[in-house]
Amino acid sequence: MPQNREGYDFLNFDDQVDDLRWNTFDVNSLTCMAGFSGSARAEPCDRFQGGEFELSGCIRRDLKSMGVEMTLDIVVQDTNNQVEMNAVQKTLEESFENSLNLHSGSVTTTSFVLFTQRRRALSSSETFVWNFEVSYSSSDTATESSLKGLADGSSTSLLNDFANEVETNAELNSDILSQDSVDFRAAMNVIEVRKLNDDNAKITRIIIIATLLAVVVVATILIMRHIGGPSSSKHNRRIAPAG
Repeated sequence: MPQNREGYDFLNFDDQVDDLRWNTFDVNSLTCMAGFSGSARAEPCDRFQGGEFELSGCIRRDLKSMGVEMTLDIVVQDTNNQVEMNAVQKTLEESFENSLNLHSGSVTTTSFVLFTQRRRALSSSETFVWNFEVSYSSSDTATESSLKGLADGSSTSLLNDFANEVETNAELNSDILSQDSVDFRAAMNVIEVRKLNDDNAKITRIIIIATLLAVVVVATILIMRHIGGPSSSKHNRRIAPAG
């Protein structure tokens, strides 16, 4: 069980109902406590090392959250080595948080997967898609500006800081193979960065969808009137008797 449960309501949690086994993990009874917003998520612990399951998704209401997707190449000896892959993920989280110099908030991975699932040779550069959330104080406009700049390509200094942090933290993490930590900086390449939850973009999409639906409804009504109108008049027309 997680030691730090701040923001998460365990009132309906039942270890006889919620499945805590690694291969069938299913915990959906958690909710966010008062003063927190979002959707509570629980992720299983490391398959080999064990430990606590991880919590994410509940954000203090005086904090903001922004989702980011980063596609990057990383040299790894073996992507099937789950211990090292967990260490790489942790290194990325710590490095990004340090490069942002967050004083409140955190960086939380929501998914970290190979871009393609095909088997490749060992010690090769793999392309990963890393989805993560950055939570920060609502008054921290510097972090928000940096994240937006990261997505539109104007925060190149942030990417450089991130690369430096990855190199340093990879060398300090004993679960990352020594050869990989040497190759990390030289081979790590950020291919693309984009925001995942842009409120303005959502509003724009909603307006576009609503407009398209309105057009479809109006067009359908006009078509039905065109088809049904003349037919209806034929059926209702009175025919005068001959003579």
